[in-house]
Amino acid sequence: MKHIQDGQYVSLNAQVDHFSLTLITMTRQMDIRHSYVISRYGVFATALALSIAPQVLAPAPAAAGTSDTIRVSAESSRPPLPTVVSDVFPDGTNGWPADTGSLRQPGAFVLGPNGADNVVAFTYSTFTSGPRTIEVEPGESAEIWLTPTLTGPNHLNVFSIDDEGRRSDTYTYLFYVNP
Repeated sequence: MKHIQDGQYVSLNAQVDHFSLTLITMTRQMDIRHSYVISRYGVFATALALSIAPQVLAPAPAAAGTSDTIRVSAESSRPPLPTVVSDVFPDGTNGWPADTGSLRQPGAFVLGPNGADNVVAFTYSTFTSGPRTIEVEPGESAEIWLTPTLTGPNHLNVFSIDDEGRRSDTYTYLFYVNP
């Protein structure tokens, strides 16, 4: 933690794929901590913690055996990237699969919550279709059917939405379509 000015501190933690930053403001009556994650996807507020001295809320003396601060915190974590699986149009990340589907052949794609038990919807789109949202029971997968109208590489863009309306980053599923 580095002191930046009277009553204010900053803490920076570097990870492989992101930085976490905590800004702390301290006074005699309260501490406020704002946490952020900085990654290639942008800057996201992840938590707010507030510690207030009890005399600020109730000027009476604290009872014996009670804490000298009251802590209030809120966390805002986004759902993980969704998963996508298709038997007809397999993942093409490593090149054009030999067993991929053909032009105008319908294929099922399963959109999964990637372990998150509070995902309640998925929004998806392709080169040829605008965004569509499908609701699911919390933590469940969704099956969608697509009929590709372009040969070659295609992209299915998917993000998940949790029960508090927070959305994941967008996952782009690359698949190939034979003529």
